[in-house]
Amino acid sequence: MLPLVSAGLALGSALAIDTSVPDELVQNPLAPAQSGMVQCYDPSTADHSCTAIATYHRGRDGAWTDTATILADPALPLTVDIDIPVTVRGGAVCGTMSREQVLAGKLRLLDRQVPAQSALPVLVHLADTMASTIGHELCTRFVPAAGGLEAQYAITGVAAALDPQRVIWVRADAGFHVQPRRANAAGG
Repeated sequence: MLPLVSAGLALGSALAIDTSVPDELVQNPLAPAQSGMVQCYDPSTADHSCTAIATYHRGRDGAWTDTATILADPALPLTVDIDIPVTVRGGAVCGTMSREQVLAGKLRLLDRQVPAQSALPVLVHLADTMASTIGHELCTRFVPAAGGLEAQYAITGVAAALDPQRVIWVRADAGFHVQPRRANAAGG
């Protein structure tokens, strides 16, 4: 990237990314969502990419729903949005995903929605791939770490054998997208 362009982008990124971790975030991990922020997992600020994005919506009844945007295939620009009801309990965000929620997901190729009939075989395959976590409560605790947070997982109350992930809160309009990682774009 050109030095003059990178200075402007760095300023824009600084305004779009919140890497501080206030104490209230430990007690209420969804506090930034109330002001329109989204979670970017494994962020690359170099190309504004994430391996997943969690967008939390609060219903009129006070209940939270996480629209999880994940890669349906780590090598293709194929994403799926899955809506999962979540709760905050003991400082962790917890939810149980069902097979029906995965099958109701919205599949996108290059940010264009794939028609439901064409999407179904991919969603069935994704549900089969995720079978070990479907129906089990997944709780994510966000622990302060350098430059943001670290997501640590427990499945049905037991620490999960999943690698922790770096997470940052970004504005929804900051231009971050879920996309496959290019070898030179990792990190950030």
